[in-house]
Amino acid sequence: MTAWPQLGIAPGPVLRVFGLRRAGNHAVINWLQRNAPGGRALFLNNCTPGRDPFASFRAAEIDGHRVAGADADVATIARRAGDGAALILSYEDVMPGGRRRRPISAGIDDAAVDFEVIVARGFLNWAASLVRKLQANPAYAAHQRVSIVLRAVATYLQMLDLIADGDAPGRIAIRYDDWHVSPDYRADRLARLGFATRDDSLGEVQGYGNGSSFADTAATGADLRTAERWRDMQGDPEYRIVLWLVAQDARFRDRLALVFAERRRAARPIGRRPRRRRPSHPRFRRAATRPRKPSGGIDMVQLALPKNSRIRTGKTWPRPDGARNVRKVQIYRWNPDDGQNPRVDTYFVDMDDCGPMVLDALIKIKTEIDPTLTFRRSCREGICGSCAMNIDGINTLACIYGMDEIKGDVKIYPLPHMPVVKDLIPDLTHFYAQHASIMPWLETKSNTPAKEWKQSIEDREKLDGLYECVMCACCSTACPSYWWNGDKYLGPAALLHAYRWLIDSRDEATGERLDDLEDPFKLYRCHTIMNCTKTCPKGLNPALAIAEIKKMMLDRTV
Repeated sequence: MTAWPQLGIAPGPVLRVFGLRRAGNHAVINWLQRNAPGGRALFLNNCTPGRDPFASFRAAEIDGHRVAGADADVATIARRAGDGAALILSYEDVMPGGRRRRPISAGIDDAAVDFEVIVARGFLNWAASLVRKLQANPAYAAHQRVSIVLRAVATYLQMLDLIADGDAPGRIAIRYDDWHVSPDYRADRLARLGFATRDDSLGEVQGYGNGSSFADTAATGADLRTAERWRDMQGDPEYRIVLWLVAQDARFRDRLALVFAERRRAARPIGRRPRRRRPSHPRFRRAATRPRKPSGGIDMVQLALPKNSRIRTGKTWPRPDGARNVRKVQIYRWNPDDGQNPRVDTYFVDMDDCGPMVLDALIKIKTEIDPTLTFRRSCREGICGSCAMNIDGINTLACIYGMDEIKGDVKIYPLPHMPVVKDLIPDLTHFYAQHASIMPWLETKSNTPAKEWKQSIEDREKLDGLYECVMCACCSTACPSYWWNGDKYLGPAALLHAYRWLIDSRDEATGERLDDLEDPFKLYRCHTIMNCTKTCPKGLNPALAIAEIKKMMLDRTV
């Protein structure tokens, strides 16, 4: 190597790191520095391909700490790092090899480089992060942003080609998605590099490129939901254009399937919408039992329950002696204190000695068969909303849902897509907090009248179909938009209550209420799927209320 004698150092292990922008390169490089032999490392960031890296780097770090611009003389930096420090050179938006005429690091013998490290991030989250980052730059128009992303996609394909054959001598891939979640994976990568594990944490959020485009307040790598970026961008038109264009490239799809094969399990392709088939036809039933070939689309979502969430078969309780009218009831059970997986227990209820409603059957089971069964209930008249659960695949109230409305076995689960406290009790803390956020009370600015706030009969009638909501959460937990965006989308129940106060003639905070709802997620994640209206046990129409709020938003902008 011709450049190092000029610096007066004898470096330790030498790594060249290749990755694309927003692929997590700097987080991985910071981790490599923290685990370098002796904890000593010299990092030269974003070197220019084909030029001497000691003359073309953009920034430098020693042992993970940024070197100030005034101290950026390369010889000074090298002497501060000292002999034996690991040397890490990073290159962005370029891959090793190819048809390049000049060496990627001019003045350095490739034989002196111990490892070429390729940082690879799953396509959906990488593309989402890149699109979001470009959108924050006002210098780029929409077509320019898409063009930049597609040029980066060409480099991404080169990366897939390099990784497809697996790790080779002197070259190792680090998959950012696995690196972020698996300590075992991080330890394996370090061992392959010949590094001992010194610091297994994810470190602090790196400031390069102004840090995360999604989580401005995140301080550590553990705070980042890096696997969720595609969810945050799935409704963005530019992002969907990129996905559609890439999905047309058969070679790209095949490389993705090969490199990220283990992440395709139970995944849904988005390249094209699958045709619906009628399951009642015998031919389709037979076809459904055969293994499916990959569709060739790009994975949009990966669904696989963790092992500790898989439901097992539970206990079957004996049938009541001498009973003639018996119903089989299967109930979801989970106890956070026993460390066991969820299970489904089976009970048999004598309906000749039981009330007609599902709640009656649950009370009979708890009272006479299994006192450990846990559920909420109170009024037994459909007023309090306590006994909301999923019965026969429908979110409803157990106290007003008749056993005779269910054909076959009775299957009872907690409300879907909610944390479970125990058995059939969901954790509604977040749901209630969202309801509180819409200020469900009368806001006035005028002086309080001596007797009462008056309202005409016509104005009072506008509230019919709204005030009857009992906050059972059946509608919100049946809404796919709420499943995927429940942290930011308020959901049908909260928005129905918001509309109830928006149209109350006595309320004097309409503008403030609409301002609070003027948000890409709070209101506009509703896609009018109508599950909320279909499942409401009180017969209300939250979807209509949400549509009316959107009209109010539009009216005040015209």
